[in-house]
Amino acid sequence: MSTTSFRLDDDLQKKLDTTATGPIYHDVVMNTEERNHKKNQQMQQTSAFSHVPAQGMFESRPFAVQSKNNNSEQPNLKTSLIQAEKYGHHLSKINLTNQSAPTAVQTKPDTQPIQLADSYRYLSNQNKNNYQLGNQINHGPGMDLDDNQKQNLQQHYGPNSKVLDRLSQYNDKHKTYVKAAQNAGRQLTDQEVVAARTGTNAPDASINHIIASGTGQNIINHETLRFNQGLNTFNQGQGQSQKGQPQIRLGIAEQAASVGRVQGHNRAIINERDGEFLNNNSTDKRIYGKDQAKEKMLDVDTTRNRALTHTLTAFQGEDQQRRYQAYRDVLKMTFDSPGNLRVGDDYGNNQVSTGFDAPLNKDGVPTDRANRLLAAHQTYAPDRLLTDDNNPLFSHDIAGNRLSSSQIPDPQATSNPPLKRSRGQAISNPPLKRRKV
Repeated sequence: MSTTSFRLDDDLQKKLDTTATGPIYHDVVMNTEERNHKKNQQMQQTSAFSHVPAQGMFESRPFAVQSKNNNSEQPNLKTSLIQAEKYGHHLSKINLTNQSAPTAVQTKPDTQPIQLADSYRYLSNQNKNNYQLGNQINHGPGMDLDDNQKQNLQQHYGPNSKVLDRLSQYNDKHKTYVKAAQNAGRQLTDQEVVAARTGTNAPDASINHIIASGTGQNIINHETLRFNQGLNTFNQGQGQSQKGQPQIRLGIAEQAASVGRVQGHNRAIINERDGEFLNNNSTDKRIYGKDQAKEKMLDVDTTRNRALTHTLTAFQGEDQQRRYQAYRDVLKMTFDSPGNLRVGDDYGNNQVSTGFDAPLNKDGVPTDRANRLLAAHQTYAPDRLLTDDNNPLFSHDIAGNRLSSSQIPDPQATSNPPLKRSRGQAISNPPLKRRKV
């Protein structure tokens, strides 16, 4: 493969053409000012990586994975390099050392954005009469993985890991999401209003994802394998002297794109957690860092960087236990966090299943948070999760309406009721320290 068969920006092309064997660069430095995310500026979408020094990243660790034996699209240098740039990885600033391990994972072709439509149905226990399911999206953690890939995931994360099962990493107390919504400046759903007034979990309600957690696990699972594909490709190129330069560059790009896909989702969800409070307990200290936990205030920039650290540990931690713990921590701070959750109707949640579940305002229109997370999901999710025959992303009723499991009531009637303890005593929230944007 010729390095001049496609066009990249001059700086990146120069770095790629002069790549040598051995340690290639010296830090993973993701500078937000260098990234181009013009596509999502109108949605206030952020770039995929923040400026993080990462000593010891991408260090050697053996991991053997068999490639998927089918006709799926194989990784190629052009696609992977363009993806790496798109996801915020500038290869002129990536350090990788000799590593090994593979599996073939599909790359995402350019697709047209799927826009939120106006035809939505808030489905609940109270309005389910005359309802009939049209199509239901079901994206599980093991979707599109063959037996060899599943086995290699278990080898990577440990035989007792639950990466192929649906993990529940979120708090089951409704008041958690009432407080998170109030602190982030979001209006409450019907069920959250009830929980705020009573101080207990609302009846006929559940804690519902916007981007399904099973979808998030599926993305992390596939990108774990893809990251290790990059390690193996890089290692093979190192053994071929000058002839192996295309493989070295492809290995770098595959690793960068896999981390970028996960971190793109991480950053978008963490942005929705601005204003949220933490607990100074052992779990929050491990996930968010001792300083943040002590302050009891989530800092968005710090949390993004912590998410990147956990993602890299999940991909390349030194043992199975550390990798699996990091995997779970990534879920807990992103897909299974209040930034991607709210209290909604349990019947509607079961019918939506793993379709994109957009919270609706009082007029039945997706909220700003729904639009921002959809834009991020469209940007970073693989194509196989964005299209399902003629019904991409959403579950529908028989009339073709996209299903949602939550709606915000009239804000004038329900504006931020005080959160009550079970005995009826109001909890006063500390003043918010909102970021300047």
